[in-house]
Amino acid sequence: MEKQFLKRKLPNVVIIEGFWNIGKTSVLNYIAKLNGFEKIEEPDHTKSNIKKNISVWYKKQHQKRMKMALNSLKQGKKVIMERSIISSIAYKYANSQELLQEDFQILKEIDSTMNGMSIIFFYGNKAFIHRQLVNVADSDTRELVLDDNFYKKYMEFYKIILPKYLSSVIMIKVNDGNIFKEKNLILKQFYNSFSLLGKEKVECASIVPFYKDKILLMYDHKYKHYILPQGHKEQKESLEETATREMREETGFNKLRVIKKIKKYQYHYPDKRKTIYKTIHVFLVEILSIRQEKKKLEKHENYSNRFFTITGAINKARWTQDKKVIASSMQLIKKSPHF
Repeated sequence: MEKQFLKRKLPNVVIIEGFWNIGKTSVLNYIAKLNGFEKIEEPDHTKSNIKKNISVWYKKQHQKRMKMALNSLKQGKKVIMERSIISSIAYKYANSQELLQEDFQILKEIDSTMNGMSIIFFYGNKAFIHRQLVNVADSDTRELVLDDNFYKKYMEFYKIILPKYLSSVIMIKVNDGNIFKEKNLILKQFYNSFSLLGKEKVECASIVPFYKDKILLMYDHKYKHYILPQGHKEQKESLEETATREMREETGFNKLRVIKKIKKYQYHYPDKRKTIYKTIHVFLVEILSIRQEKKKLEKHENYSNRFFTITGAINKARWTQDKKVIASSMQLIKKSPHF
């Protein structure tokens, strides 16, 4: 399912709506954690000990939450939330079969202000939904939703009325007969609702640098961990040239000898509207002199050079792939006449 996420362009705002006790929270938590969405918690009148004017209370809480979502969007964050002011409107419609002008106005405002939003509506067949109500704490909600007409009108709101005002309403059925679908199948429905990201292939050179019997690692002061030198291949540049250039720029050591290319590995990750497919070519490079020149670091880079024994470097390196390539180069380093 992680691969599904990496291939899809997810919206800026995800609002998960739906019936009660049908797995909304579980799916929301998974998506939020995997994608780095900011989660806005659902209000609960039972936990807040609200016993009167419950509908009014929910409407006010949802209005506050929508403002929170807008503020997060302005800060460049992506937001996911369970239920919204739309829930209050849907509940009222299913109960009374009517909508007021102010309800339509709210939907229009949501459409105009929530840039890049998708509504995900979780539902099941009537018998399944009624069975799930057994575990709903609020007796008034249980009694109301058990009414066949409530089910019909609640579905009608999300399936017919809401899409007239909001362009992205996605219906996801969570049951297969009497049982829940597997979570992965529900997540697959979710991800497949969104367009595929574009692809960009990137080639990089990573370096395992050594001087005599020591491995050089760079300490990243921003993230406070140890890494190997690495950088992107430039046009008309060989991968070996990339390795030595990055080594000089990031460490300041200029007298180098490339021993050989020792490994290649790949991974991919999402970046805005595309997926970056990165290939890392790893070179073993010997430092012939520890006399340093001035480094040529980019604005976001702040590195210090640290030398370790081979075992120490394996232990200190932050990334698993770095640990593996250091270990795999051990025998070649030991063949060096300066070891």
